[in-house]
Amino acid sequence: MFFRDNVIAFVGPACAFALDPVARLAAYWNRPIITGMGDQPPSEGQLSVTSGILNRLQKWKNDSNSGIFKDKSEYPTLTRMSYCQCRLKIVFSSIFNEFGWKHVALILDRSDLFSLIVGKNLESGLRKNGLLSFVRELDGNEEDSKCDQFLKDASNYARVVILSVRGALVRKFMLAAHSLGMTRGDWTFLDVEIVTGSYWGEHEWENGDELDADARKAYESLLRVSILEPTSASYHDFSDLVKERAQTFYNYTYLDGEEVNFFVGAFYDGVQLLGMALNETLTMGGDIRDGKSITKLMWNRSFHGITGDVRIDENGDRDADYSILDLDPINGKFEVVAHYYGISRQYMPVPGKKIHWPGGKDGPPPDIPRCGFMGNDPKCRTNDPFSIIVYSCSAFAVVMACMISLACLANKQMKLLADLNNMSWKIKPGEVLLELNRPYSSRINLQKPDAAESNCVQIFEPLMPDRYFRRKSNDSNCSLLGAHVYTNVGIYKAAESNCVQIFEPLMPDRYFRRKSNDSNCSLLGAHVYTNVGIYK
Repeated sequence: MFFRDNVIAFVGPACAFALDPVARLAAYWNRPIITGMGDQPPSEGQLSVTSGILNRLQKWKNDSNSGIFKDKSEYPTLTRMSYCQCRLKIVFSSIFNEFGWKHVALILDRSDLFSLIVGKNLESGLRKNGLLSFVRELDGNEEDSKCDQFLKDASNYARVVILSVRGALVRKFMLAAHSLGMTRGDWTFLDVEIVTGSYWGEHEWENGDELDADARKAYESLLRVSILEPTSASYHDFSDLVKERAQTFYNYTYLDGEEVNFFVGAFYDGVQLLGMALNETLTMGGDIRDGKSITKLMWNRSFHGITGDVRIDENGDRDADYSILDLDPINGKFEVVAHYYGISRQYMPVPGKKIHWPGGKDGPPPDIPRCGFMGNDPKCRTNDPFSIIVYSCSAFAVVMACMISLACLANKQMKLLADLNNMSWKIKPGEVLLELNRPYSSRINLQKPDAAESNCVQIFEPLMPDRYFRRKSNDSNCSLLGAHVYTNVGIYKAAESNCVQIFEPLMPDRYFRRKSNDSNCSLLGAHVYTNVGIYK
């Protein structure tokens, strides 16, 4: 076509994969080339191309910090009339400056080339401006994308989150945020939808399932950045003409409510700019086949086009205008609340419009929460009345527990000292009466064995005098024959008790006074000068 038709300029193509080889050929032939898009690659999941294009895809991934076609040393005659993804970092920075946000988190989908390039441009620009605190990449093709975990990790660094992911993932992230309680006015989420259309993915909250109600509520926390759609009367007339010609020449019918997208107007403005450069070249007597000279006339200039004010920078890329959209909680639709103008590079609120901050808040969430991102700010703990009460009660409880413990120990020690100083257990020899050869009147039957114990008595009678036998317990006499040594006992309150010699000289007396067991008697007292004890 170039040689047969003697082409002096190229208009299009739009797709990045098609534009890449054509722009290289145009540079080789020294012909100007204009495109109304040139910055929107298809997603990897939709690719069905040769290995050569896949190699360029990998190259674009590696160069994603600067954007596709940003290096004009490779495309010296290319002019882009729509937008450059490299400008999005300036757009977002203007939003953050407007609301005083300096800690931003970025989550990007590396499996979608458009999301990856946008995300990498934002990462580079925002980090350079000192606004980026957290970055995570994910594979959007995985079924379990772990959206909630990404958001939890981001919460340790920021309350403003950019979602550079495909449209379906935006909904998953917003539903996860809603389930985590992040859509009550303390968080803000942002995403990018360049234009509305199926080609760019579905970015709406409504999906026709049971989660639509939660999704609509969650999307109230989302701000959306899009290309500014022209609203002038001339653009509406232009749109009507495009629809008419589409039906007449291409048998394409626009659906009800479907608008002519921004890029159609961008191509129209590109043709207008090319015509201006050609006229100037002819006026100056230049060569209209000198593509580089014509391209220089198109760069670094401004004019008013069908899409509004157009400014082409010194690198041949348009400084596009953007809109910031917010979900109206009444009708559930995104509406423009502010603009970013490429010429002035400023955030400009739309008169009569305001952002509906979720949770009934009157303004944006603070850059840093009152208690810090992790809730551990010392100032917050000091100034919080509830925390003061909790810490005071805890300290009081600890002090009281220590005092009670000390009191118990002191009381125990005092009782121990009093017990050791108690000498009531000492028995004088004159206070115990031992009658050796007399029965105990009415208790005499206690000293005599019954018939069942006669065998035991017969065993002991030859061995012991009667005066000792009558002071022994029959049970004691019959138990553990030859294993114990018995001693004389007295009678206390008419009850005769076992006699066991347990008072070992080396054991403390307090042990015997407190010892209580079914196999031994309670110690009431002892004569300290003889090995005689009084037992109950």
